[in-house]
Formats: sequence, C-alpha cells, structure tokens
Amino acid sequence: MALGLKRNSGRVLLLILGVVLAQSSLWRSGWWQNHDPAAVLRLQSLEECFADGQIPCRWTTQFGGGFGLPLFNFYAPMFYLVAYLFRLGGFGLTTALKITLLIFNLLGVVSFYRLSRRWLSRVASFAGAWLLTWAPF
Repeated sequence: MALGLKRNSGRVLLLILGVVLAQSSLWRSGWWQNHDPAAVLRLQSLEECFADGQIPCRWTTQFGGGFGLPLFNFYAPMFYLVAYLFRLGGFGLTTALKITLLIFNLLGVVSFYRLSRRWLSRVASFAGAWLLTWAPF
C-alpha cells in the first residue's frame, strides 16, 4: 500500500479506535467548556468574512472589544478553514468544529505513528501514538 499500512493495519486501526474513544466528549450535544471557548466565535467570524467577500479573511468585527481585529493575520486559520468546509456541507457550528477536531486528532496520531516508525520499533511507536491519543498536551 502507498502508506505502508498493510502490515501495520491492526495497530493503526487500534489507534483510530483509541482516538474515537478518547474523543467521546465530542459526541455530546452542544459545545463544552475547554481552554479555548472562542472557537465557535472564530468560525462564525470566518464565515462573516467570506460572506463579506473578504478572501482571505483578515478583519473580524466580533473581536477587539467591538472595534474589530485582524485576527487571521496572527491566528492560524487552517483549522477554521477545514471546519468551514463542513459548514458549507450543512453542518452546524459546533458539529463542524467537532468533526474537524476528530479528523485532526486522527491525522495527528496516525502521522505520529508512521513518522516514529522510521526511528523506533513498532511497540515504541505504538506506545508513543497511544500516549499522544490519551494525553495530547
């Protein structure tokens, strides 16, 4: 296979299952209190930028104490651009963010496993990816 997953497919599937289980709080309704409560507002601001024809989005009106702020000049927009694609698909704000979180976590863990396989054993790579799944910070 292109990614070399054939002989590691069992481990990779186990990692994917671990990510889905670790991210079980994503399946609750609504948004949850976390270290970044403004994520929903940032996605909404990105949508308003695009609705105003501001591509790429630079000036957001909802930040800066009501005066506006060039948020996406300084804050990386990739996460919100991916979430915006799900918004275009008809998902709600929080659902689009949760799907994006799940996708990025899956990509991160599988990529970590594949990259660490270059230098570490299968067991060490799997253990590191598993720890990244359950303790990402």
